[in-house]
Amino acid sequence: MFKIMSKLYNYIIVLNFFLVWIGFYLPEQIKTSIGLLGILSIGLIHGSNDIFLIKNIQRQQSILKYIFYYSLFIISFAVAFYLIPIVSLPVFILASAYHFGEQHWQKAFLKAPNYIKQLFFICYGNLVIGMILYFNQVESTTIIENLSGFVVNESIYLFNILVSLIITSISFILCAKKINSKASTIVLNIFYLLLFTATFYVSDLIWSFALYFVLWHSLPSLKDQIDFSFGSINFQNLLMYLKQSFVYWLISIIGLIVFYFLLKDTKYILSILFAFIASVTIPHVFVVKKMFEKKAST
Repeated sequence: MFKIMSKLYNYIIVLNFFLVWIGFYLPEQIKTSIGLLGILSIGLIHGSNDIFLIKNIQRQQSILKYIFYYSLFIISFAVAFYLIPIVSLPVFILASAYHFGEQHWQKAFLKAPNYIKQLFFICYGNLVIGMILYFNQVESTTIIENLSGFVVNESIYLFNILVSLIITSISFILCAKKINSKASTIVLNIFYLLLFTATFYVSDLIWSFALYFVLWHSLPSLKDQIDFSFGSINFQNLLMYLKQSFVYWLISIIGLIVFYFLLKDTKYILSILFAFIASVTIPHVFVVKKMFEKKAST
């Protein structure tokens, strides 16, 4: 499994360099369209198999019950995002941060204490998100203001990065002896952070988010989900995963298209996109957390 994941990350590194390079030559509109296509295809479909993941985790329950509660969760958060965005937006960012950190580091932290592990996941993920926002402050501030009415000062972006980096480093040191990771792996992950920094520095908001979300998060997550659901990663199991996910993915896309045609003449398209992603992300974070706990216990 580790060899497969290592090989996958080698491909991701090459793709990252290639897409950053080609991004210099693509017209802005085409680059944005490609980025959104990646987010709405690979990025969105990696979270479209949650119902079947839950069924595999809790085998005795009915799938209709899962669909009901999962849909209720999404609708409830969407309503909360509309009514109290100043609260819902930070919740979404922290949940996404935890999700990113868990996906990247959960294999190394299997034996680490839960409270330190969870703190590390949140701060590491928030460091990545913070860099995306910091290097794209104008676009980020506009979206945050449209969603919540709150105007983020430039110093807040930098403060967020520094605090996340400090807490990430401290929490890593506190449980270093229990981390299942060699020195070479630590060096490699420092390289990843430097690569993220360079990528976000030279890319706009959508391109930065798409590169990280699709390449560094969604592809490894797809690999883990297929491995958990079907026992191994191969072409046939990939097709089975896509078949299971297709209906839920299609429903999500149709919902987003309806929003687009209703609001396409406004300035809030990107804000609507991020609000939509937020609504489907929150329950997905809990499902994947349960999946990793189930894998660790077996």
